[in-house]
Order: sequence, then C-alpha cells, then structure tokens
Amino acid sequence: MRDGARSVFGGILATAITSPILVLLPATPSQADIVSQSATSSTKTVTAQSFDPYIGTAPMPDLKLTVSQTKDLTSQAVIVSWSGGKPSVRPNGDSGGTNFLQIAQCWGDDPTDSSRPDRTTCQYGLAGVVGSTRDGFMGNATIDSHDFGNSVPSTAGVDTSYVAVPFRTSTGEMLNPVVTSTDGIKSLNPDVDPNNNQFFTSYTNNQVKWAGSDSSGSGYSKFEIQTVMQSPALGCGTPVVSGTTATGQSCWLVAIPRGIADNGQNSTSKSGLLWDSWKHALAVKIDFRPVGVRCSIGAAEKQISGSELIAAAVSSWQPKLCSIPGGSAYVLSTGNEADALATAATDPNAPLAITSEPLNNGSVDPLLYAPIAMSGVVVSFAIDRSVKSRGKIPQKYLDDNYSPFGSLNLTPRLLAKLLTASYLDSLPPADKSHIGFIDSDHAGFNARNLIKDPDFLAVNDVEWKYQSIIDVGLSDALSPLGRSDLGEKVWSYITSDAD
Repeated sequence: MRDGARSVFGGILATAITSPILVLLPATPSQADIVSQSATSSTKTVTAQSFDPYIGTAPMPDLKLTVSQTKDLTSQAVIVSWSGGKPSVRPNGDSGGTNFLQIAQCWGDDPTDSSRPDRTTCQYGLAGVVGSTRDGFMGNATIDSHDFGNSVPSTAGVDTSYVAVPFRTSTGEMLNPVVTSTDGIKSLNPDVDPNNNQFFTSYTNNQVKWAGSDSSGSGYSKFEIQTVMQSPALGCGTPVVSGTTATGQSCWLVAIPRGIADNGQNSTSKSGLLWDSWKHALAVKIDFRPVGVRCSIGAAEKQISGSELIAAAVSSWQPKLCSIPGGSAYVLSTGNEADALATAATDPNAPLAITSEPLNNGSVDPLLYAPIAMSGVVVSFAIDRSVKSRGKIPQKYLDDNYSPFGSLNLTPRLLAKLLTASYLDSLPPADKSHIGFIDSDHAGFNARNLIKDPDFLAVNDVEWKYQSIIDVGLSDALSPLGRSDLGEKVWSYITSDAD
C-alpha cells in the first residue's frame, strides 16, 4: 500500500474470482484424516452508558461501539464501527482533531477491576503526533490526581510538569521515562522514549490515531490485530496450556473517545492515556487462536510445498493434526506452484504439492489430485473521501467528507490499467511523450489516476466525481512478485474481456 495525504490505495475488491486449491497425492496415496478447525466469528457491542463509570462527563455519552470479530483471532483486521458519536473534525495544526475515537490494543486487566483494561499495558504512543503520544508537558493545575505518580515537576520555575504513562509488557518488563529515587525524588530519564522504543515504534504500532464520525455521529475503522508474532510485548495469542488443551492469551481492543478539548487545553493535544480521557475508554475483550505449532518436540513431520494461499488453513488445522493418533506436524514451504508440481511428478520423496492448476508440461501427468480448500483472488482498497473545495457540492457528500469509501466498482479493463502503469502518476519523472504528455496543462491521452478516469466514473457512483484525491497510490495496484497461479487467475480474468 502507499499512503497519501488523504488516501491509501492497494487495489479494488474482486471477490468474484475463486479457485480451488488442490493437494497432490502420490500415485499410491495413503489414507489420512484431515480435520479442519473452522474459524468462528463473534461480534460484540459495548455502550458508554453501560461501560463508562464517569458517564456524566463523557464526551460522547450515547456512544455504541461494535467489534466485528472477538474470538479465534489471528494476525488480521477487524472492523470497529460505532454510532451515537458526534460529527468529527480532522487533525489540524496543534489539534489532534475534534470528536473522534482512538483505537489501541492492550494486553492486561486493570488490577483494581478485571472487567476493564490497564492503560499501562496498551500499545499506544506515536512520536510527534499531536494528541497521540504517550507523554507530554502539562500545566500542574490540569494534571489529574491519577497521573501525579507519573509526572516530573519542571525545575525551571515554570508551573508545568512532564507526564508519561509507563508501558508494562506481557513479559514483565517496564518502560518508564519517569524515574523515582530511593528518597522519592522524581526525574526524567532522557534515554527512555515512550513513543519509539524496543517494544514498538511508529512503524510497528497498530494504534489508530484518528477515527472520525460522519454528520450523524456514526463511523467505522479497520483495526490491525497483532499477535505475539507481531508484538511480543503484547503477547496476544501466546499459548496457555491447561492439561492437553491450549488456548491463546486474551487481550483488549480499546476505543478512547476524544472530545473538543482536553482538560485545561484549547484542543485535543494531550495523550489519550491520561486519566482525563482514559476514564471514558470503551473496551472489548478479544480472544486468540494459540500462536505457533503445538506439536511435541521430535514428532514426525510431513512436508508441504507450493501455494501460500493454503498457509492460513494449514495453521488452523495444525493443533488437531498434531494431537490425533499418528498425527504429524505439517511444515509448509511456500513457493511457485509449478515448481512444486514438477518436483512432485519426478521425485517420489518430494513434499506434498499444493496448487490450483494441474501439471502442464506436455507429458503424462503421474499425479493424483484432491480438493483441500477454497481460495480467492482479492484486490483491496482503502480510500478516504476528500470532497472538492470548489463548485456546488451536494450537502450529503459534504456531510460524509473524510470518511472511508465502503465500495467501488472495477472492470477487467480498469484492473489492467492499474497493473500496467497506464495512469500518468504511476510513471517516473521522465519522458512521457508516448502517452501524449507535454506538461500539466497538456497531460495527453491517459488519466492521471483511477478516479480521474472516465472509464471508472462511468461505472461508479456519481459521488466519486466530487472527490479531489491526487495521490500516486491511486495510480496503480501493488501485486506479489514472481510467478504464481494467483497471477495467472488475475490475467485470465482480464483477458477474458475484449476491452
């Protein structure tokens, strides 16, 4: 994906293309029981009225928050949606925004109330982002008593203090820039950065700094769920073994409502972890699949080779495949499907091959095929609305400004353009005379990006015509490198249409 000023674009949803994944068996296959552990989805909803003990001062007292999936989670995205909020204003200058939500992932319970998360266990803190850091300076009169223990008074005669919420990892380590000596004197350790450290950085932190509502106070945001593999400090999904059963360590998904201004401030410029904001947070417990292969050390292994599209399925089956009588650890080596097929056809000791196309080398095919899973080609996108600032714009489009688009239409022709650098902004700063380009006033034959393309506007909602999104991320689609059945399926779809 490529990030733009107001858009992120990675392609277009194309769920119509589906393909079976085939498992290739030896010519004389042995009988095996393959047991799948199907994923389950569970939606949970929490309201400010039921969850916030300080509802009388809540910035959004009617907030109703829903998380699309809270069980059997892996490294994935979930959708956080809400209603009952207030119309939002985007971040601007010294303000982190107005009437918006911040979303974060936390691993621990509040030691005084296990029905709520502990703010010191939240992966939160974006260096240099107004309203999203873990620390900051505040006037002493505006510091809540809950934050006194995490503050260092100024030594320059100024009535301010440095305040930071420490981070405690699931493995017991503590990150705290506020140091307290044996005689109770507090000082700042400049070597500890609560927003950029060995546990998380701006590049690895999944915190959502701004999730806005439309004119009705509703909205949604996709949130990246991280397991212990992506964030060891959170530890979510770490196997917890009880007898012969392994479960994944649970965590919290937290949404922090931010209003018009923080305590004693003119805007939302301070950390959402400070008590003034944190006390109104809404949280949902999220449960994970146990991460990692839970097979006995030294257990038999069976090799699989080929399509990476089967990886998630194999991972979900693995606990059962290890525990059944005669079970094995199935080890997947992903790579080009054709290479895995060719090896399986000539070497009786080759790994089990996974493909979505049969062997095609002009010779007799000695392999036997069996369906094992269904997969699909998906082209994804993430584009936020950015309505034109000039001209007569229908009010309904102005009301939805800055909210994400939920759908768009794509044709094989448009997908082909995205994959072949046909849009002006996908080309490097060099000679573009082959597309008739002279200068910005004489741009030539090709549209600047997808949403400027008449072909796109002809098959999509008229709302797109009122958007002003100029960004290189809208000019091409990113795709996996190398040969694959996936690429073959995409181009088969494209070339089936004469246009």
